[in-house]
Formats: sequence, structure tokens, C-alpha cells
Amino acid sequence: MTQGTESGHTVVFVNPAARKGRSSTRTARALDALVRQSGPTSALRVVGASSVAELRAEAAAAVDLGVGRIVVIGGDGLAHHVVQAVAGSTTVLGIIPVGTGNDFAAALGLPREPSEAARVALGPDRCLDLLRRGSTWGLSVATTGFAAAVNERAEAMSWPRGASRYSIATMLELPRLAPTELVLRLETDGVEGAIEHRVRASLVAVGNTASFGGGMQICPAADPTDGLVDITVIDAVGRLELMAHFRRVFRGTHVNHPAVSVYRATAITVQSVGEDKISMRADGEAWGELPCRIEAVPAALRIAAPADNQKAPVGQ
Repeated sequence: MTQGTESGHTVVFVNPAARKGRSSTRTARALDALVRQSGPTSALRVVGASSVAELRAEAAAAVDLGVGRIVVIGGDGLAHHVVQAVAGSTTVLGIIPVGTGNDFAAALGLPREPSEAARVALGPDRCLDLLRRGSTWGLSVATTGFAAAVNERAEAMSWPRGASRYSIATMLELPRLAPTELVLRLETDGVEGAIEHRVRASLVAVGNTASFGGGMQICPAADPTDGLVDITVIDAVGRLELMAHFRRVFRGTHVNHPAVSVYRATAITVQSVGEDKISMRADGEAWGELPCRIEAVPAALRIAAPADNQKAPVGQ
């Protein structure tokens, strides 16, 4: 790239891992479609970063240069790292979902077929909220507790491919299920002070959109345009109880279980009562440890997505 404003340019980020295995064909088709659909006068630059640090640096450099659009060909993880640079800027993010879970893309109704997804990624944009923790950003769902452990387990697995990996990781993590004593402080615009809940939770999820883990509707009513975070808390439950009701999370009907509490706020602080280090995950990626404060930031992201898509709440 040359120095200066690059508003007419599009930078394409490809996950190096996506070049191998089953997703390589879809990645190649997506690249071909982008080249065809971007037009003969458009400047298209493809970046295949070899590390997260390089990926973030390239994305930040593109935004600093005023690149008009960044397209990621990959899953939620790749989009998560790119959005750290794109959030709050005028750069439009496009997503062609060829990853494992693709939960954020599914929430926006983005096509899975590469050619159609490329058309949408180069098309009109709209504004969405994001999650923010300090100076870092999240697209879809942040989790702690059992869900974070499952995510870490799934990330380390090489088989199976696809969303079923998360279901298997859940079964493998069940023997280690243990609740955590937490304090939740909920803030709401226009309301003085925070509402505090002390919980013994197996899982806490903070959602900008509904799902994580390849279609688990953990925060089924979450809306990325309402300026709020949806919070789902699963209290201390036994392994057999969790197994018996596990499939309900894919329909979002788990929120009707007596062990599940649902809240909505503009921000939440999650703090552990004990001394143990407890990790957070956002979009499937490491997101630091507790304590943390997560807020909804309205209209923080310009995303290429169908303007009329409006997901109906699930299980309500």
C-alpha cells in the first residue's frame, strides 16, 4: 500500500489455517468471487498473517491508512482479532464465514455460500454494537466458567471439524464441572448505582448476539442494536442435570430452566470471590481474567450485512 487515504481499497485477511483441510476450497472460491465482484478498478490486497500479533498489526495499519473496507475469510476468531483495529473507525468490516463456529456471521444472517457471501461482504453496511472490556473488543459472546473451559478444550482439538467439536468438548469437560462464587454488578443507563448479585455459577455469558460454540443460543434474546448486553447465568448444577438439558441451549429454551437467570444491562462487572485465576473468552478467544467490566458500545462497528435482517428472540 502507499501512504495516505486508501478509502477505495479493500484488504482481505485469510486465516493461514484455513488454507489447509476442508475449508481450503471454500477459501479459494471466496477469493475468486471477491476478485470478480470487486471490479477491474478496485484495489484488492490479500493478507495471510502468520501470527495474531502480525494480523493485528496489519489490520491496524490498514485502518490507519484509511482503508475503506476489510474483509475476513475465516471464522469468529479471525474477525475478533481484526475488529480490535476496526472498532470505532469508518472502515467497514465484511465477513465470509469459513470458520468452525461462525456464530457472529449466523447472527447477522450472512450467507455460507462463498460467492454469495463475497457479494454481501462488498455490499452496503450498517452499524452494530460491540462488547468492550477496557481497550479490547468483542463481537458476539463473552463467557467465563464452564463455557470458557469448553471453548479452550475445543480449541485444542484437531477432530472433529465443524461445530460438533464444541458438543464433544462439552462432554469431555463435564467431569471437571465446578461452580464458582462470583459477584455480578449490573449497570443501567439512567439508573443510579449498580445492582449486585452474588451467585454460585457454573457459567456466565455476556452476549451482544445470541450464540456461541457453533449455534448454542446461550443469550437467545440478545440484539446487537439495542445498546445493551444480555447476561445468562447458569447456577450450580450437577453433571447429570447439565447433560439432561444440554440440547436445550441450541433452541434457547434453557432460559426457562429454574437454574438459569437472565439479565439485561448497559454494563456488567464480573468478579470472583476467591483467589483463583478465572479466565474469560470472547468470540472463542482469550480475553483476560476476572475481574472485568464489560459494556455495550452502541454503533461501534460498521459491518457489511443485510439491512433488513432482524433475528427473532428464540425460546421466548
